[in-house]
Amino acid sequence: MRLSLKVLITLSLALSFGENALIAQAAPKTDARSMTTEFVCKTTVPALPAGTKEASLWIPAPSDSEWQKVESLVVEGAPDYKINQENRYKNRMVYVHLDATQTPLTVTVRYVVNRKEMRVLGDATRHPQKESTKFLKMNLMGEKSLPIGGAFPCYLCKCDGRKNNDT
Repeated sequence: MRLSLKVLITLSLALSFGENALIAQAAPKTDARSMTTEFVCKTTVPALPAGTKEASLWIPAPSDSEWQKVESLVVEGAPDYKINQENRYKNRMVYVHLDATQTPLTVTVRYVVNRKEMRVLGDATRHPQKESTKFLKMNLMGEKSLPIGGAFPCYLCKCDGRKNNDT
């Protein structure tokens, strides 16, 4: 009697796991969800200080990737602009060069982006592509141009006239 009870329990468990595996395999895969969002970046340049002849603006702009598609990008208010891509990280930006007579000025960048759902524990096909070792090293190494050791607040003080203890 004991042996047959063990066999019955084992057989019951095996069948229930097998049934769940068949159900999981038969379930249709659903497409990734997506979200469409409009972003607005508004930049205002006041009249330039006396003696300043020109100013340059770099306003972030999105890029297409396997996880997002830029559906539209519109620049308003800029007399002349270029959409550039920097070499190191491949980030795109709207570049506007102004002379003193063109300020004050407000530049608005509007873009619509459709982003796909990203799952951390999803299907292998839905994970981002693995980055190259060179790309990872470039993005994980320290940035030499950032101030360290509490120096950043001092730079802020110099820029906007605050005293060291003002926040």
